[in-house]
Order: sequence, then C-alpha cells, then structure tokens
Amino acid sequence: KMDFESDEQRNDAFRMKWEELIDSGKLGYMALLRNLRNILVSNVDYAHIEKVCKTIADSNAVINSKQLPFRYLSAYREISEINSVSTSLVLSALEDAVDVSAQNIKGFGHDTKVLLACDVSGSMQHSISPRSKVELYDIGLMLSMLLKNRCSQVISGMFGDIWKVVNLPSDGILANVTELHRREGEVG
Repeated sequence: KMDFESDEQRNDAFRMKWEELIDSGKLGYMALLRNLRNILVSNVDYAHIEKVCKTIADSNAVINSKQLPFRYLSAYREISEINSVSTSLVLSALEDAVDVSAQNIKGFGHDTKVLLACDVSGSMQHSISPRSKVELYDIGLMLSMLLKNRCSQVISGMFGDIWKVVNLPSDGILANVTELHRREGEVG
C-alpha cells in the first residue's frame, strides 16, 4: 500500500507506473486494450500514448491477440467519453485495429452483393453478460459493419418494427456502429 500526502502525488505515482508498464513491454495486448481509459485518465505523456497506439494498431499484434471485435467497441465507447488531448489519437488506433481484424473476413469479392439487416429491436437490447455494457445488438451491429468494411456492394439498414436503409461509409467500423446505435429508436 502506498501513502500519498496529496492527490497530486497519487496522480503522479499512477502516471509514472503506467509509463513504466508501457516502457517495459510487459503489458499484454488485452491488458492494454482494457486499460486504455486508465492510461488516459492518468495523464500519461504523449510519447507513451503514441507507443500505446502503435501497439494497439499493429497488424501482427491485432492478429495474434485474437480479440473478438466487440472488445474494440467496448474500448471505443469508454475512450469516447474521456476529455483528453489524446482521445482522438486512441480512437483512431482502435479504428485501425478493428480494420485489421476485419481483413480476416474472407469470401466476399467485388462482385458479391450484400444486404445487411441489423436487428435493433427490443429483444436484442440485453447485455451479453451481467457485468458487460455490450448488448446483443451491439454484437450484431459490429459484425454487420465488419462485413460492410469487406464488401464493395452493400445495402445496410436496421429494423425493429420497420425497416430503414442507413447509408454509411465502408470505413470507420466503430464510428458506424456508434451511429447505428445512436439511431436505433428510428425503427421502433
């Protein structure tokens, strides 16, 4: 247990500990992903944030980590709420990482036409586990936007009580999921 005379001393100690962990390379990919919020809140310096972002977006690290796509979505949502000069950099690294993970989706060529119908009805609005903020329909939205990223000819939309086409760019997987999540009430 560490005793601190002031909040400033405590904050400095946390910042230095995170910087030490980042420099050591002992922080695994999953641990890094799950602690992005803590790293940003601890005011880790910009050089360390850049290291973190480089690791998060590294193609080999993404592939070897075998993270489920919704892990990136969870991190993206947590980071989006933080007021930091480094938030945008971390959000971009998460987009890059999920883009790399989408490249593993095979079987859809340029001639393949795809309809993505995202179910955002009430039956899909339940957490995937008791401690998770990720809901069932988040997983569906995530998988749809991963597929949208890999296909050239796509119609995407969402349904609840009614169907609605929602045109979105092919890049920005996490931003697209966030946009669909924001608009779910438009279809009942």
